[in-house]
Amino acid sequence: MSTKSRNQSFLVGAVALAQYAICKTPAALVVTAADTDLAVCVVQDSVAIAGTVVGVTHGPTKMIASTSIASAGLELASAGGGKVKLAASGDLVIGKSEASASGDGAIFDAFLNIQSVVKA
Repeated sequence: MSTKSRNQSFLVGAVALAQYAICKTPAALVVTAADTDLAVCVVQDSVAIAGTVVGVTHGPTKMIASTSIASAGLELASAGGGKVKLAASGDLVIGKSEASASGDGAIFDAFLNIQSVVKA
């Protein structure tokens, strides 16, 4: 079990971030753009441009679905726009669903595991 805090502070880039968006850090925090982006956190509160935000790096959190997610226990990958989708072959798996999601924009419970990313 990791002793590293699951809450980390990040400087936000040139875009505002929505609550529960999956983010990456090319220089400052921005939303992920593709399923091959290496995510670093899930933003816990929405934040304006050039602010500082707390992001969760692992453990239970809420996420934003890009499509419906049928059940708990399914592998998740970034879908772009800070949302997640079901992981397909070759995607970077960033966590697992802990509940279903009804469709695009639905917020649901998930378990984030960015510290041990694997390809689906």
